[in-house]
Amino acid sequence: MGAGDFSINPYSPHTYSRFGPRKSSDFFEKNHHAPLTADPQCVTVYIMRDKAFVFDLDGTLFETSAKVLQSDPMVGPDYVEFGDAYKLLNESKPLPLIKLAQEVQKEGYRVFILTARRNIIAPAIKRLLARYGITAEYVFCVGDRGFDVAQYKAEILRELGKEFQTFFYDNEKPNLVLAAQAGARVFQV
Repeated sequence: MGAGDFSINPYSPHTYSRFGPRKSSDFFEKNHHAPLTADPQCVTVYIMRDKAFVFDLDGTLFETSAKVLQSDPMVGPDYVEFGDAYKLLNESKPLPLIKLAQEVQKEGYRVFILTARRNIIAPAIKRLLARYGITAEYVFCVGDRGFDVAQYKAEILRELGKEFQTFFYDNEKPNLVLAAQAGARVFQV
């Protein structure tokens, strides 16, 4: 970090002046004998982390008709139906949790989608959500990364947790176990 740069701990006090934020500890080091109120141009505030509501898609926000097809045992399962935008947009049915996503977004919180689908389907996911008045901050698709979906989801949640208080909703227990270990508050659907 350069001079004047600092990292904000979301639960620690910081001093803000007309020149922008600076660490309270910097103020105390320079003015250890004077209380914070001695500088009328500074005020101490507590910054709380924003909340992020992260939802899985299939079986969590929507009941979808995509199925895992069996294929060659040497290759593994075939997920081709999970890349079918037409099927997603025309055969998906909203589940009750969609109301929570709508409510938290209306309250100003950020909504993210974290799905095992591939990136190619992200635009269709955004269109499907828009039908229900939801604009996802970001649609994370981990299907392109391989088969360790729970681990990939946990990595993303760990990164989101650095900036947000994270609430994760999923219908798969392995995803929830690793998500909790990554620091997210988890809820099984």
